[in-house]
Amino acid sequence: MNRGLLTEGEREFYRGDKPDIEDPQGYRYNVRSRFRDRLDELETDIQILREAGEDDLVDEFSQRMELSRRELLGAVGIAGLAGCTGVSDNDTADNANTTTNALSEDTAIQDVTLDDPNNTPGIRVTFDIDDYGTLMLEDTSGEILKEDRISPSANEHHFETRFAMEGSYKVVLRQNGETTGSEIISFDGASIEIGAITQRWDGNALEGIDLPITNTGDFYAIITSLNYELQGDTVQKHFGYYYIRPSSTETISIAP
Repeated sequence: MNRGLLTEGEREFYRGDKPDIEDPQGYRYNVRSRFRDRLDELETDIQILREAGEDDLVDEFSQRMELSRRELLGAVGIAGLAGCTGVSDNDTADNANTTTNALSEDTAIQDVTLDDPNNTPGIRVTFDIDDYGTLMLEDTSGEILKEDRISPSANEHHFETRFAMEGSYKVVLRQNGETTGSEIISFDGASIEIGAITQRWDGNALEGIDLPITNTGDFYAIITSLNYELQGDTVQKHFGYYYIRPSSTETISIAP
């Protein structure tokens, strides 16, 4: 049984060994969609392993992925790649401001802003189209970070960004092989300030620690773990999916 991110048929398709596909473009789109679903499942499995204390397996996975990435970059001769890593979480609220500049006055893209519906931080793109299209999020090198098919029955799309964003990025809308909209978005990035720590005691027993964290930046602050010292020992607290909105303060409670 194949347990990879691609099925054997999908591998044959990308190797050019599957010429009998009637709609190669549609097949490729479905493969990309299934691939992203498998990546989501993989992220969930990694977090389950981490929460279960299997840090050595998680570290081994990270090291092997980093090695594969370096080998890939070396093979294609790319000097550098803008990488984005991390995860985040919290509840919904007002959108944060972003710096956006339309590249064309006649664009199908109407607005790009930060948004986190259903505890899912990311970028909301509103548009006006009368045919299907492909919406992409690219870095400055042209590397596609996100790519989704959009329908004319919708007027907005949410790109989930489980990574920190700093610098400039481009949102591109393509229809029928042509670019019908594009817009540049720029972020200075997140900036963290830690406030006064409050300890909660029950007699001589420490019940917990309250840690206020303020994000003074213009993008979501992504927190994966915290290290703190307790009775001379350094303790690491892992967070599965936690974020702090721009210009917001959240208090993280840690039990000893």
